[in-house]
Amino acid sequence: MKNAVVIHYGEIGLKGKNRILFEKTLVKNISLTLKDLIREKPIIKHGRLVLFTSEKSYQIKDRLRYIPGIKYFAFSIVVPLDIEAIKEVALKLAENKKGCFKVETYRSNKNFPLTSVDVNNIVGEYIAKHTKKKVNLGKPDFIVFIEICRDEAYIYSEKIKGVGGLPVFQNEKIISLLSGGIDSAVSSFLMMKRGCKVVFVHFFNYTRQSQNVELKIKNLVEILSRYQIDSKLYMVPFREIQMEIIKNVPSRLRMLIYRRFMMRIASKIANLENAKYLIPGIYLNLSLI
Repeated sequence: MKNAVVIHYGEIGLKGKNRILFEKTLVKNISLTLKDLIREKPIIKHGRLVLFTSEKSYQIKDRLRYIPGIKYFAFSIVVPLDIEAIKEVALKLAENKKGCFKVETYRSNKNFPLTSVDVNNIVGEYIAKHTKKKVNLGKPDFIVFIEICRDEAYIYSEKIKGVGGLPVFQNEKIISLLSGGIDSAVSSFLMMKRGCKVVFVHFFNYTRQSQNVELKIKNLVEILSRYQIDSKLYMVPFREIQMEIIKNVPSRLRMLIYRRFMMRIASKIANLENAKYLIPGIYLNLSLI
C-alpha cells in the first residue's frame, strides 16, 4: 500500500472554466515549496490534489500549512476500491487511537457499489467489533476519514488545516507599504490569500534605532515569505525628503505630504516591478470600520 498526502482546496472549487488555471498554479506552488523534499509533483485528481510520498514528513506538514489555496490536507493510506481492504486499513488506524470514534466517508465515485452511509456502517461495525471501541457520532475522540475516488480510496484520521483562499500567482504583483506595524503585515497576508504576489517597500530614517528597525522589517518579511515562496524588499531612505518637508511645509500638513511622497516613490517601484496596485496598511482599518 502507498502513502499519499491528500490536499483539498475550498474556494478554487467554486471557479468555473478557469478552475484548471488555479489548480495548476497551486500544484506549481506546492512543487516549488517542497522541491527539496519530494520527487514528483502533486497530481490533480477528482477535485483534490494527491501527493504520493514514502513517509509522513513533518517538514512537508509544516510547509503545506502556509501555502494559500489549501483548505486542509491529510497524510493518508492509499487503498484499492475494495471494501475488505478498506475495512482492514481503517481498523489498523483505529487500533492506534484511544477513545470513541466515528467513520466519515466521502464518495466522489458514484459507481462504487456502496453509498457513503453503507461504508460508514460497515467499517464502523468492523472497527467496533475488533477493538471494542464505542461509536460516538456526536463527540468522537477521533474520526476515520474515507475518501472513495475513481481509482482508489484514501484513509486517514487527521485533517490538518491550511491557509485557505487562492494560490499566489507569481506574476500578479502588488506593492505593500510595510511600516512594521500590524496593519500593513495583515493587509499583505490577506492579499496573498487573494492570489497576489506581494513586493514589500519600507521607508526608513537613519537614527540610533535604524539597525533594530531594519532587522524587524527583514524578520517580518521572512515570516510573510512563508506564504508566497519568496519575497522582494525595497528599503527606501526617507530622511532627506523628510527634512526638506519639515523646512518647507507647515506642521499641520506634513503627514499628508509625507504620505504623498511615499505613494509617488512606491508608484515608481510598482512600475519597475510591473505591479498593478499599492496596498498601504492604513486601509485595513478603513475596511473594518
